Amino acid sequence: RRSVAKSITDVPSTIASYVSEAAPNANYGTATRMRSSNAANKKYGFFQIPFPDGAKGATILSATLKLYVAATWAGTTTITLKRITGAWREGRVTWTNKPSVVTTNSSAEAVNAPAANQEVEFDITAMMQDVASLQGKNYQGFRIEVDASADRVFWSDDYALAALRPQLSMEWNHDPDPPIDGQPSEGRSVAAQFPILTF
Repeated sequence: RRSVAKSITDVPSTIASYVSEAAPNANYGTATRMRSSNAANKKYGFFQIPFPDGAKGATILSATLKLYVAATWAGTTTITLKRITGAWREGRVTWTNKPSVVTTNSSAEAVNAPAANQEVEFDITAMMQDVASLQGKNYQGFRIEVDASADRVFWSDDYALAALRPQLSMEWNHDPDPPIDGQPSEGRSVAAQFPILTF
């Protein structure tokens, strides 16, 4: 088997929600916007994009994640994506039952005074390599965290315009299979040390 790179481009999220510490039992699974804040009562956005079956066990060459700003803000905010490892459901996730995350190979971007609908791109190559190396296990999407006390708002999978939903692009390949043995085809072999020529 030869090593051939494969890819997906701008695959949109399939589920999204957010949770609020101030309303610990509320669910926002049908909201068109995901909200995150680092206020005294925190908010986290959650979304998921399926990991391709073909990328399990592969070498991830590149992976990028795009979010789109739904409401502008002044100044600079750092947005961090962390990998969700615990199971969750869009219509049931709340602050009380929010899933666990890992901080290893999280991805962060500092964004200054963005325009409405501005794209924010994250390099998540290392994060997706972790997922590929685990054969797709312990991957339940992404959690959005910010370092601002005011809400930072991003379009979710329920937003009407699909082009502004979270999107994943990724390229990967698999190492080629090693040769089975060094024998010539059809079982042919040469026993003599040097070739014998006959005229």
